[in-house]
Amino acid sequence: MMRTNYVLIDYENVQPVELSLLDHENFYVRLFLGFNQSKIFFETAAALQKMGTRAEYIKISRKKRLWRSSKNYKDKNSSS
Repeated sequence: MMRTNYVLIDYENVQPVELSLLDHENFYVRLFLGFNQSKIFFETAAALQKMGTRAEYIKISRKKRLWRSSKNYKDKNSSS
């Protein structure tokens, strides 16, 4: 039995060149598109579509800041 591998791609920061290497039954790909992204390369779309249900596009619906620098947070929330 082969191990299932999930590959998560942040397409806003990484545009993979060769996705065909992941076209095996034990690989599942999730491609995350940024809030303002409306286009991807044809080669990327074709490779993912070839994978069928093992590939999925996930569009980020809105921008959320997932982290805060402690200095900025402290400055904004300090009571002086």
